[in-house]
Amino acid sequence: MSRTIHLHSGIIILDGINEKFATSITFKDGTVSAINQRVTDNAISIDLKGQTLVPGLIDSHLHLLLGSSGAGDVDLSTCTTRNTFEQQLLLGLDTLDADQWLIASGWSEQALGMTPQINWFDCIQDVPVLCWRTDFHAAILNQRAIDLLDLDAIQNIAGGQQCREGIIKETALWQHVCPVIPSSSSSQIERRLHDLAHALHTNGITLVGAMEELKDVEKFLFPMRHDLGLRMRIMSLDSPSPTTFQRCNVFKDDPFLAITGFKTFIDGTLGSRTAKMYQPYCDVQSSGLLVEHALDGTLDQWANAVADAGYAPVMHAIGDQAVSLALSTLRTITTDVTPRIEHAQFISEEDLCFIDGQWFGVQPLHKKDDDQIAPQAVGQERASILHNWRCMLDGGARLSFGSDWPIAPHTPIKAMSAAILNGITPKEALVATTADAADSLREPLAGRLNIGCFADATLLDTNPLTCDWQKEIPAVIMTIVDGAIQFEQERIDA
Repeated sequence: MSRTIHLHSGIIILDGINEKFATSITFKDGTVSAINQRVTDNAISIDLKGQTLVPGLIDSHLHLLLGSSGAGDVDLSTCTTRNTFEQQLLLGLDTLDADQWLIASGWSEQALGMTPQINWFDCIQDVPVLCWRTDFHAAILNQRAIDLLDLDAIQNIAGGQQCREGIIKETALWQHVCPVIPSSSSSQIERRLHDLAHALHTNGITLVGAMEELKDVEKFLFPMRHDLGLRMRIMSLDSPSPTTFQRCNVFKDDPFLAITGFKTFIDGTLGSRTAKMYQPYCDVQSSGLLVEHALDGTLDQWANAVADAGYAPVMHAIGDQAVSLALSTLRTITTDVTPRIEHAQFISEEDLCFIDGQWFGVQPLHKKDDDQIAPQAVGQERASILHNWRCMLDGGARLSFGSDWPIAPHTPIKAMSAAILNGITPKEALVATTADAADSLREPLAGRLNIGCFADATLLDTNPLTCDWQKEIPAVIMTIVDGAIQFEQERIDA
């Protein structure tokens, strides 16, 4: 089969930053080999029919294994009452394997009108149940699950103070509850990863930045990388050490999967009221939580260890105090390793002078839900600075767009729309989803369609730079990864 594809008769955006265009492009053996040249005899010719080809879309922040193993198959996002909550859980029991916990996700106080209580699980007493809040920073457990935990240890950990009531958050949840949950079978995880890759291709995604544990990279993602047809740049959740770095080096220079950074959490989330703010929340007696290295005072040490090994320090920071701490830490880190702050939903006015040239991974599809939470949580004044991407760009920040899936949908076109409707230009949104997203993941061969770049592209039915985003959003027609068609919405004559 020919590994040469010639695409022609359309609008081809080669580079969103420099607004470089072409009318034809040739992919050979997985890279861009020619631009505006005649088709060769052995090439497959594809007529774009006037549609717009852009560099492959990138989701710079998601969680492949969390969504494929830890989130469970019970969706609580549509539940608005205790009754519908209980009904969804009972339906989930029908497909549960023996000795497995019932894992559900997607609930929120906004949809339910309150936080679920432990007595909502009275209908299920013999099976451990864990229900993730939509942000995956808090969960509700039933009594059967609580009985399997060391509550004396958990209640003294950040986020564990309400563990006897079945409410567990942050470090207590991730380090003391998750390890107790039986793992999904390998066959289940592999099936879900294949389904996920297809869904990502359907949305035009060719490259992802994934937050993963090395054991899952080694067991699943690296062996499956070619079958998935998806490029992956991994931010490791493991502790940096000489042994860890040696494990990471195994994947060096692989075009489909590479470890580019390490991630730590500085705080929690707005919805869980664990994002660390300078001032207390308006509706709870707390200003949020510092976690992990920020809590024990070793954040600078962690960031320097990561950067000295040649990897990017990537820090989750949502509250304004957490973002300030991240910015302070990164002032001594070389920009050569592309350090990044994830989310940065609140940035205080005093810290805006430090964002010039700083990379931020932001998630436009979080804005709608956060806008509903913020006035009650932090008051109107602080709510007005939430997700202020226009201010960030004007201050010299560089943005890469991601979804944070499974917390929000992996739909980059809808994320672009959300950003554009909130003050970002179409060009800035496209760049944040292509070239800058690639640069933030330290992958210069993605996000552009210049000679020698990866043959990764997404075909849209309309030009994202000129369409009226107030009335329509582009639709994904075709997704190409490594010069191979991974998704095609409708047949295009060859």
